[in-house]
Amino acid sequence: MVFGINPFIEFSIENNNDRLSRSASLIVENYLDMLPETPWINANNWLAGVGTGKNSKINSEGKNIVGASFAACLGNALLFDMFLKRKLIITIRSRYSLYDFGYSESVKHLNNPENVGIINVGKILQIGCGAVGSSLAYLLSIQDWTGSLTLIDFDTVKTPNCSSSLVFSALDSVDNRLKIDCCEEILQITRVNKFNGDYSDFLKSSLLNYDIILCLANERNIWSTIQNNYPPIVLHATTNDSWGINMGRHIPIKEWCILCRFKDELKTNL
Repeated sequence: MVFGINPFIEFSIENNNDRLSRSASLIVENYLDMLPETPWINANNWLAGVGTGKNSKINSEGKNIVGASFAACLGNALLFDMFLKRKLIITIRSRYSLYDFGYSESVKHLNNPENVGIINVGKILQIGCGAVGSSLAYLLSIQDWTGSLTLIDFDTVKTPNCSSSLVFSALDSVDNRLKIDCCEEILQITRVNKFNGDYSDFLKSSLLNYDIILCLANERNIWSTIQNNYPPIVLHATTNDSWGINMGRHIPIKEWCILCRFKDELKTNL
């Protein structure tokens, strides 16, 4: 599956019992004979687990893969953390519930409903369909939800995008497909609207009548443009050059503006 998305990488999968010969191992689910420092992940429905050393298994029979998606992110983050520190880390065991964002070392203290019914997300305006935006489209495609989603993006899929998204393929890059088209295709629903352009152009042709604005882009002064066009809730999430993730919620009037989060040289130009 990885090669189908991005054939420009080289990798191999081997059946090798000599764990000490590997630079890193990530155990998925449960493995009894495990080194104390070996990282592991597991998941069930809304729950995601990550840790090192002894692993108490989470029942993985649930069909909701939101927890599994989050566990995969946690596992990669843990591997990077171990690599950067270049030393063994202490034993940890963390459990998270994406249903109510609860945290505990024990599964029994977390909320993990099997069936929450159809989730009504209201009217969402999503600005940006890159690494973060397309990931949201992928997660929505595997959930039961109702509402409407308007996608805004002017960019086409490039080769580097293939390694940061489950939505974009190498063929999308070759064909120069629009990111909004790829996201609409994976959602496969009729309640998705598309706008091929940036946020400024969108404002010229449409009124802002949305419950939530998701600002998932950086280009073309989007942050300064969006300042005076708030719905009740504004969420933002972006990636940066250091493989980091920036996420937050802005409450108008009650807290500093989003531009205050940027570098001093940007603020001095306001």
